Amino acid sequence: MEITKEILSQYRDIQEEIEKMRADIQRTEDSIAKLIEEGTVVDKVKGGLGGIQGFKIEGFPITVYEQRKKILRSKFDRLSKRENDLLEITEKIETFIDGIPVSRDRRIFRETYFENKTQQEVAKDLHIDRSLVSKIISKYM
Repeated sequence: MEITKEILSQYRDIQEEIEKMRADIQRTEDSIAKLIEEGTVVDKVKGGLGGIQGFKIEGFPITVYEQRKKILRSKFDRLSKRENDLLEITEKIETFIDGIPVSRDRRIFRETYFENKTQQEVAKDLHIDRSLVSKIISKYM
């Protein structure tokens, strides 16, 4: 199986996208929790006696709460799709790496793409020159 730089780049991009989506979901969950914690809201309106009588309205903002819950469900659905995309790409990359005949080369790919290490860090771990790491990656691409 052939793996391209675009597939490896897509893998990293989806990882970052998932992290941002999770942070966004957390913010939405926090806003819902805050809404629940605050409980009721109070508003004043005028309307009776020819528009001069004031009324105090108090209650839980159900509409806002339901909108935020609906948005949250939508965000979870999108997150689930991205996680499935990531799993598919991960499987392709794992299959590709497993097909590399040299153990050191497999390790270079795993550390570079799954552990997000720089080529310099990988070279240091393996006690080789960074340029060799680059050459090995290029050899299989």
